[in-house]
Amino acid sequence: MARAIPKSSESDGELPRRTTRGYCPRGCTAVTRIVPHASEGLKEPWHVVQCQRCQLMFTDPKPPADDWERYYPSNYYPYQVKAPFGWRKRLGRSFEAGIAKLGTRNGWNRLASMLLDPTIVPPFGNRKMVDIGCGAADYMIRLRDAGWDVLGLEPSPHAAERARSTYGVKVVEDMFPSKKLPSGSFDLVTAQQVLEHLENPLDAIENMRNLLRPKGWLLLTVPNAASWSSRFFGAAWIGWDLPRHLTHFTPDSLSEMARECGFRVRRVHSIRQGGWIRTSASQANEVGLPRSRRWFTSRQISNGMVSLARLADRSDSLFLLAERVD
Repeated sequence: MARAIPKSSESDGELPRRTTRGYCPRGCTAVTRIVPHASEGLKEPWHVVQCQRCQLMFTDPKPPADDWERYYPSNYYPYQVKAPFGWRKRLGRSFEAGIAKLGTRNGWNRLASMLLDPTIVPPFGNRKMVDIGCGAADYMIRLRDAGWDVLGLEPSPHAAERARSTYGVKVVEDMFPSKKLPSGSFDLVTAQQVLEHLENPLDAIENMRNLLRPKGWLLLTVPNAASWSSRFFGAAWIGWDLPRHLTHFTPDSLSEMARECGFRVRRVHSIRQGGWIRTSASQANEVGLPRSRRWFTSRQISNGMVSLARLADRSDSLFLLAERVD
């Protein structure tokens, strides 16, 4: 994820930003209202609005489909291969992979369930999965090391090539939904911080369901629009990321969409998301927030905020694990 507030392009000689009307992703035709804390202080044309019928939040206006390339350049953060981990993290990943593979053996899956974080490594490996919007394939590699047969789908040719050349994994270069992915062929479909970028999230979840075998699993993460920091930092919160993020989810709205598309929700809760608080704090002055918000660029203060948000289940990101119902 890159900047939450893209700077205006008119000052650097590019064409002015173009907009088109945004609509409620659930198909409502009700009146909408601007969400003040998400839009106040922005000098861009984008706003977060809320449907007064279903309460879902979405971006209106939004960029037209033929103008999206400018918002996803080759240096977009998720397309970059991460720097090598230190020895502690490498050791932790090796332990995680060993436990996950142990969990595929009869009699060991319960112990593995107790030792693994299901938000990272869900039902155990030796099965087939596809990661929608895999970027540079960091998450795919984590599951491959845990024993999964992995495949990625990525619309960016830059990110797809980096994934192939760096990790040697198979990545299908296409938009989602893709006819290149066979229906009913996967035990697990994952989409990490992807659903909020898609024009029709309901259709996307339905298409993800179609990729799964009976009783297959869906794992989603999205920014949590009900997080503590989404209100505290307002329009500076990196999770809004206008205009790239088109739909803004809460635990209820994400769960409702999954159920509507034929899933049984097994878990939905918030999870911490790295340095989002510090990044949001560093951007606070761009929307005229009090300078006190910049105190949270401190690692010690932001870590305290992360801990409190986690206790209240109000962290920056949402995790959903759901099972296909047949």
